[in-house]
Amino acid sequence: MTPGANAINGTLLKLASNDGRFEAAGNSTWVVKTSDRVIPVDSEVEVQQSSGSLVSFSKKVGSEVTASSLSKAITVRRPVHSTAVVANRTVTVVPLQWSGATWKSADRTVANGIATQLKTWWRSMSANQETLSVNFLSTVNVSSVNSAGQCNFYEMSDLALAYVEKQGLTESSDHVMMTFTGDNQDCNFGGLGEVEGKLTWTYTAPGYMGVWAHELGHNMGFPHANTCNAGVTLTYLKSCEEVEYGNLADTMGIAGASGYYAPTFLESVGWLPASNVAVWTGSAQTVILNRPDRSDLGTTAVNILPTDVAAGDNEFWLQYNPNVITSISPAAAPVNGGVTITYEPSADFSTHRISLEGVVGVASSTSYLCDITPPTASLTSIDYANDPRLPALRSWTDPRNRFTVSVESTNGTSATVRIEPVMSFAVTDPATVTGTADQSGEATLNVAWGVAGSAYGEDEPSSWSVNLLEDATKACTAFVWESSCQILNVARETVVSPTVAGINGAVSSNRITSAATQLSNVAPIFRSTFTATSDSVVATVHVENGGSEIQGTPTIEIAGREPCVLAVLGDTVCTFSDLPRKTAVQLIAKGTNATGSRETLFTTRTLAGLPEDPILSAKFSGKNLLVTATAAELDQNNVNLLEVNCVVKGKQNSKYGFNQGATPASKEFSFTAVKGKDTYCYGRAMSTGNVKIYSSGYRLLHVLSSGKIIPGKIKLVPVVTSPKAGTVKIKWTVKDSLGAVSLVKVKTSAGTCKSDSKTSCIAKNLVSGSTVNIAISVRGTSGSTIFRTSTVVK
Repeated sequence: MTPGANAINGTLLKLASNDGRFEAAGNSTWVVKTSDRVIPVDSEVEVQQSSGSLVSFSKKVGSEVTASSLSKAITVRRPVHSTAVVANRTVTVVPLQWSGATWKSADRTVANGIATQLKTWWRSMSANQETLSVNFLSTVNVSSVNSAGQCNFYEMSDLALAYVEKQGLTESSDHVMMTFTGDNQDCNFGGLGEVEGKLTWTYTAPGYMGVWAHELGHNMGFPHANTCNAGVTLTYLKSCEEVEYGNLADTMGIAGASGYYAPTFLESVGWLPASNVAVWTGSAQTVILNRPDRSDLGTTAVNILPTDVAAGDNEFWLQYNPNVITSISPAAAPVNGGVTITYEPSADFSTHRISLEGVVGVASSTSYLCDITPPTASLTSIDYANDPRLPALRSWTDPRNRFTVSVESTNGTSATVRIEPVMSFAVTDPATVTGTADQSGEATLNVAWGVAGSAYGEDEPSSWSVNLLEDATKACTAFVWESSCQILNVARETVVSPTVAGINGAVSSNRITSAATQLSNVAPIFRSTFTATSDSVVATVHVENGGSEIQGTPTIEIAGREPCVLAVLGDTVCTFSDLPRKTAVQLIAKGTNATGSRETLFTTRTLAGLPEDPILSAKFSGKNLLVTATAAELDQNNVNLLEVNCVVKGKQNSKYGFNQGATPASKEFSFTAVKGKDTYCYGRAMSTGNVKIYSSGYRLLHVLSSGKIIPGKIKLVPVVTSPKAGTVKIKWTVKDSLGAVSLVKVKTSAGTCKSDSKTSCIAKNLVSGSTVNIAISVRGTSGSTIFRTSTVVK
């Protein structure tokens, strides 16, 4: 779909602050930025698009983007994240002031100091690839839209952007920053920025360089640098709680100027050249790891790639940070800092382990801290008490024993780091193994296990191996995200003992065995798969005897129809035809053995399909003609829309309407001043499928000028016989109340019915005793109809 000529286009952008106060206050965290406005999205709306998406609205948007207007907006273009270095990056700064927040000369002095510090930091952080220009415009007074104690920053932004546009700087500015005096705190954030946009809002106050860098990072697409707390540095065996801003050593966390951008973020914008990255090769390796702002010295990041992607291994990065982190007590900081270990979560880890407010599977960052001194009490808040870095003379081994990182020394400029493979290790045993019969009655054993509380973070498996002690070929394998699996086709009335071991590469833990158990005999079990058309269902059914011999004949049926007999061994394919279109279908499988009887209910549904012509009826109300179009019997759930077109003295009047939800499905249409005029009305039915719209043919109704109403009817009289073994003969007579019959077509469930005269056909080579379904389609002047019947073959 493309936008209309009068469409309003805008960029949908997420807002992110430097400290979380803005979000915690319940403010909208999404805006739509048009050419002249910044419009907040209703804070109750759950935005599904990505920040930076170009969206188009069919009409002008009010003071707030509602859920309704956003749902109707067209996404014209998804965001394109730029990985290109901008050699000369420009930040245009617009000082804003209002009553109680006057911009003073002292503020400009502070701002100049921040800009000087930021330009130096930016140059070194980009590996000396970018030069940052910070250009200050004149102060803009926004008192017309903002008063003391208020923070109407959307309206303030509109005035500021208009001023930037007036100066001719909109296109040439990579970033536009609106800044307020630090003597005022009317806005409940230190800084705010658009993710993948170009606008930021900041305060100008001493020590705010890190805040400016944080918000500019959002403009470049960086999320927050987070932790995911589980009581240990890292574990794959249980979920962790995501804590936003939790990386105290990262500028995109809470570190400000005492931190750096994580390697993941640097790499995403081209700020981490390959020449500054040491990739661990899997063997023992010593690296001189320089601080990130000294790319001129060599390596500034170590990358440890996943060993087993299928098992959900994370990707790790090492970065040396020698600074005293401002948010931590200096007493907690190691001398010369330490190495920050971060990871990019694998898709499996994000899906199964990262939890936010109890909801697992929604990772909000691409970089998470491995906290060497993890909190164990409160897992949902930032830990300011301890330094998270790996200091000199300390080591850390990843939970799966892939590698050990040892910091041999630090000197304020670089750290000597050794990365080694773990040559000999154990795997933690599972705990509390149980085996229970599956509730379905299938010959399936459900095996579950636990993990000891002391097992997290060390000697973790990458998968679980499960089998029966008595027969190791009866087995299943589970990922570490799982705590159960099913062993299939277990012998009934036989004692079995499931066992579980943790596996990591070629190393296995001890096998832990559950108490012995057994599966009892049960009534027959039915399994079925289905394929469907608009008017038929094909069921492939398997019967499992439940451990004892089947008695009688198992069947599957649709209520009121001939049952299909099921084979005791192997699969049986059963076809059920002439079913209502786009309708739920219930099938019941029945069977008995020595243990008992079972009835299993299956539900599937037919698809949307070509409707039959609707039935037309009419009556007069005064001079007006009321025409009712009613869907055919098999189209009661299939038809969405009905049309009637009446032609009066050569003039057409076509009307559409949704069926009225009544039974049968129908719609009444009113045509004015028809009485006394010769009129033909045509009606059709339409059905909406997943990929197309189906339309019936037209059914005719004739209204004479005398007022007599003649509905189009096709009268079919079939005669179905089975004159001899294996054959069925079909004869018919047919008349159309409004004209001639143009087509008669016969279809049987057993195949072709070969014509042997103009009004008969014969089907041969049929199975004696079988039931054959017959459909006779007729088309004539009045429209079309289908007659259905069935017979048993002699």
